[in-house]
Amino acid sequence: MDNLIGIAALKRLGLSENEAKVYSALVFLHEATAEQVSKFSQVHRRSVYDALSKLTANGLVSTSISKTGNRFTATGSHVFSGWVESNRALAEEYILSEASKQDFRK
Repeated sequence: MDNLIGIAALKRLGLSENEAKVYSALVFLHEATAEQVSKFSQVHRRSVYDALSKLTANGLVSTSISKTGNRFTATGSHVFSGWVESNRALAEEYILSEASKQDFRK
């Protein structure tokens, strides 16, 4: 786990603790099985699968199928940057929506 970097930053960007650890592990390992990610990140394997599912749904992780099972890879930095930008846009929309509700309450 000493090799994991950026956990706090990834959490500030909206990832959960486990998602951040799993993503960081995949960035370091490049490609790995869930078991390898679990050992490297020190996240329980069941939680690794949950995190991988969410990261995949967000486009941050891709899956390939091999004879030995599924292998996972962190997607490129351009995809990550797009995800960050998308989250920023959603946050701005939410803030503006909440601000307009406040204006109507006055």
